[in-house]
Amino acid sequence: QRRPMIMGLIADQNPTLRPNMSWYPFLNQWTAFFDGGEVLARKYNLPVYYFSPRRLRAGYYEGTFTLIHDGESPIEPGEITRRYARMLEAEIVANPAMWMWSHRRWKHTPPAELQATKI
Repeated sequence: QRRPMIMGLIADQNPTLRPNMSWYPFLNQWTAFFDGGEVLARKYNLPVYYFSPRRLRAGYYEGTFTLIHDGESPIEPGEITRRYARMLEAEIVANPAMWMWSHRRWKHTPPAELQATKI
């Protein structure tokens, strides 16, 4: 029996390197992204939302949800993750203080065919 539910996925700093990893333009360089959220959304026809937090003061946040995909209309493979990457990038550019810059986000090298591609 299906019950209503909400599933949240928090994007990690850096996905585990694997042969079929998904790479997208992000902050002017090819960047690896987890695609598990997209895989689940496509498999179960789930809507996908982007959550944008806003810091009110120390320890207090609020946020907004923006629809990435409705879970029903046709969409190209990789497009959900691509849209997520663009939304995250726009948010970082608009408010860099909310981003944790100390982790090694770009420790993996993109495949040679991507390195030769201009972003």
